[in-house]
Amino acid sequence: MAKNRIIPFGYRIEDGQILIHPEEQKAVVYIFSEYLKGRPMSEIASEIQIPYKEDMPWYDSIIWRILTNQAYCGKRAYPSIITEEMFSKATEIRMSKGYTTHRIPAEIADIRYMTYCKECGQILFRIAYRPAYTKWDCHTKACSKFSFRLRDSELFTAILDILNIVIANPNLINRDIPEKSYSPNQEIIRQQNEIRRMMENASFNYEHIKSKIYQLAEMKYTCCEYNDISQKTEELKSLLLQTEKQNILDVGLLKSCVRRILVSHSCTIEIEFINGAIINERGEKT
Repeated sequence: MAKNRIIPFGYRIEDGQILIHPEEQKAVVYIFSEYLKGRPMSEIASEIQIPYKEDMPWYDSIIWRILTNQAYCGKRAYPSIITEEMFSKATEIRMSKGYTTHRIPAEIADIRYMTYCKECGQILFRIAYRPAYTKWDCHTKACSKFSFRLRDSELFTAILDILNIVIANPNLINRDIPEKSYSPNQEIIRQQNEIRRMMENASFNYEHIKSKIYQLAEMKYTCCEYNDISQKTEELKSLLLQTEKQNILDVGLLKSCVRRILVSHSCTIEIEFINGAIINERGEKT
């Protein structure tokens, strides 16, 4: 799990003192410099190589957070990384574009960390310069950006439609998993025969045989193949059967049922349920 930062990106604490982090400092300067050139936050975010924090990709919202933090021009006892002039110019640009401070609603934050690009498997970016403008996109360098604009409303409607499809027909999430019977390998058979021969000996060593039996039990357990797909499928179906058709997206239900939301470059949206079943907007398994 990613660790929360206790000080702003670009700084570190050493012997109780706030010092500049050399590598992160370069990223901060790059962010301000590129933004002052007129480049959008989303593009800048896609180019930063040093991690903001462990296992967390860069988003335009993180760029926005850096551009609005006065610590970088020497405020609040932090060493200066940029000049006050750079900070003021960045603020003027933001204000001229009408960017305002707004929090991401909790339900959107939950959905954002469940939504992936189907082609590259990476979490999608959600661009929201202001409440009226939202866009979900793939910014992975090895992949590419979407050729369409996917808005919050379009994504949420597709998710709601798929959920209502499986609520109406829970059997859609059934998965055909072949039953696998236990089949001992040659090593297990050899161990069983050895134990049998030892026990036929009137002067067998009890502790030694007990050790061999424990080994055999471990070998059998390792040989067994188990998955909980059938169990998860039944739990899902039970939950869906108790759920009525949704008019508004229930994020709690979504989190209980869904592993990932998948968006492809051809603008198809699918839901991967916790049992691995994948259903698209037409109610088809993929």
